[in-house]
Amino acid sequence: MSLKQFERLSPREQEVLLAMMRGKMAREICKQSYVSLPTVRSQIHSILSKLGVSSQLAAVALAYQSGWPPDKDRLWEDNVTSISESPDSRSLKLSG
Repeated sequence: MSLKQFERLSPREQEVLLAMMRGKMAREICKQSYVSLPTVRSQIHSILSKLGVSSQLAAVALAYQSGWPPDKDRLWEDNVTSISESPDSRSLKLSG
């Protein structure tokens, strides 16, 4: 699979996949990105569908095998997601 398949993911889905690659579970992702658990689960479902896999483990394995993300520094950032929604402003902004 090429990296183009990962370009189909929205920026939020990419951040969720990065968090999954860091070993984060849905509850951890929702707490740190200020979205509800059903929203995160929906994003995970969308990721699996777009990548054509049936599990989070398969999505993570596919990402590693495909060399995604191209910018490996993004994978090892300290924050769970680099795009987060501020609970006060409810707008998307870069964190960090």
